[in-house]
Amino acid sequence: MKFRVLGPLEILRDGGEPVPLPQRRRRELLAAFLLHANEPLTGGALVDAVWGAARPRSAASALRTHVWALRQIPELSARLKTRSGGYQFEVRPGELDADEFARLAAEARARFAAGESLDAVRLLEDALRLWREPPLGDVPATPAMAGRIERCRAQRRAAQDLLIDAQLALGRYRQLIPYLRELVTEDPTNEHYWAHLMLALCRSGRRAEALAAYGQAHSILTEEFGLEPGGELRRLQRMVLAEAPELDALPLLTSRDVILGAERIVPDQIPREPTDFVGRDAETSAVADLLVSAGSGAGVPIAVIHGRPGVGKSSLAVHVAHSLRPLFPDGLLYVELGGSRGRTDVRGALDDLLRGLGVPAPAVPASTAGRAGLLRSRLAGRRVLMVIDDAAASGQVLPFLPGTAGSAVLVTGRTPLAWLPGARTLHLDVLGEAEAVTLLRRIVGPGRVDREPEAAVRIAAACDRLPLALRIAGARLHASETWPLAAFADLLAADRRPNPLRAGRTPVPDGS
Repeated sequence: MKFRVLGPLEILRDGGEPVPLPQRRRRELLAAFLLHANEPLTGGALVDAVWGAARPRSAASALRTHVWALRQIPELSARLKTRSGGYQFEVRPGELDADEFARLAAEARARFAAGESLDAVRLLEDALRLWREPPLGDVPATPAMAGRIERCRAQRRAAQDLLIDAQLALGRYRQLIPYLRELVTEDPTNEHYWAHLMLALCRSGRRAEALAAYGQAHSILTEEFGLEPGGELRRLQRMVLAEAPELDALPLLTSRDVILGAERIVPDQIPREPTDFVGRDAETSAVADLLVSAGSGAGVPIAVIHGRPGVGKSSLAVHVAHSLRPLFPDGLLYVELGGSRGRTDVRGALDDLLRGLGVPAPAVPASTAGRAGLLRSRLAGRRVLMVIDDAAASGQVLPFLPGTAGSAVLVTGRTPLAWLPGARTLHLDVLGEAEAVTLLRRIVGPGRVDREPEAAVRIAAACDRLPLALRIAGARLHASETWPLAAFADLLAADRRPNPLRAGRTPVPDGS
């Protein structure tokens, strides 16, 4: 079977014969399942995806009817599983075009990083051929589905950028020019594409055309959208006018290397992801969907993860940041505010960020406002994801926000930070019972937990299924390999719980 969402919705049998699915609501329901393939979805989430705000009172009943109808299609019946409170649609490796696109793009990224540009080009061309644009163009997109669709588009833009850089690294300037002209026609506000076009023209010996391309970009941005070209394009124009030698530099450089020259620093400050991270699939998708509109020109998306201490806010933020790395090629920034512990130093944190972006110490302004302004200048025209961890108030976050579209911000805190303009929030709850036991199993070891499954459930319950408390409990059990889980569960039941702020002698951050 083949499922195709990178264009009109299609189901193809193994021989290539399409499976008819004419009823509109059932197509919308299947589209929602495929956008969240292999993820459990609640009935409420599916109602939001199919009907949005226009849901009828009978939506829950209608949903069950449409699920039943999908199960009557022989090719789909075994794939649509009932889960607690909802459903899950099973897709196998290689069946969904969006998954195959992501796999090819990830392999190409690894090849390009290893200096194998030719292989990267071949893989990216294969990946982009899967697109028939626009994704799910024949299925009306409710707000719940629009974020995931935009995420697909953002992944495509990232693959296109990488293909251009790989072609430039191979010296294929002339071959790139027609392709780049198509891209700027399709997306005239994308300044990266205009910059790529100018560089390809320069390296083909067509500097006058490169300046004409800048003039065209300037006219479109100013006359149609009321925007001035960003620093990236202006800097490149100055280099063309001055016939800067970097434009023809050897070894061959990608466009952003040339444009930013010595200032080109790609920060990668996100902490290492916990090796025992479990679950949170729905929450990961929800937060990622809020952030991927960064490349759409619709302002700076801000997502806030909030919840009680120890529930795993920081771990989820780090997990999401690593998963979105390909969509933010200009870097990942990290700020630890310590708001829950009353140790917030906004001015010092701004200094750390600016130094990480290559600003020398003497050039860092003395005032907080000056540092915030310089940070906005440094981020203008870039696509950066910033994670701000453990914020206690909206005012602590405001100085860090980029001023131009392209970047995104992910914030964690105990409260929703309601006064943060334009922010979208996600409340993070404790782990489910199965996830909590899985986390304990990874820390303590599968053998011990499998021998005493009931005791493991009791330990998870005694820790309120909080990841931080479970990690502390697991660490203590791991250090005492002969300690029965049942005996430890009895101690917790007697209210001798592990200190949620300290594991042995090692302090554990409360903002996690």
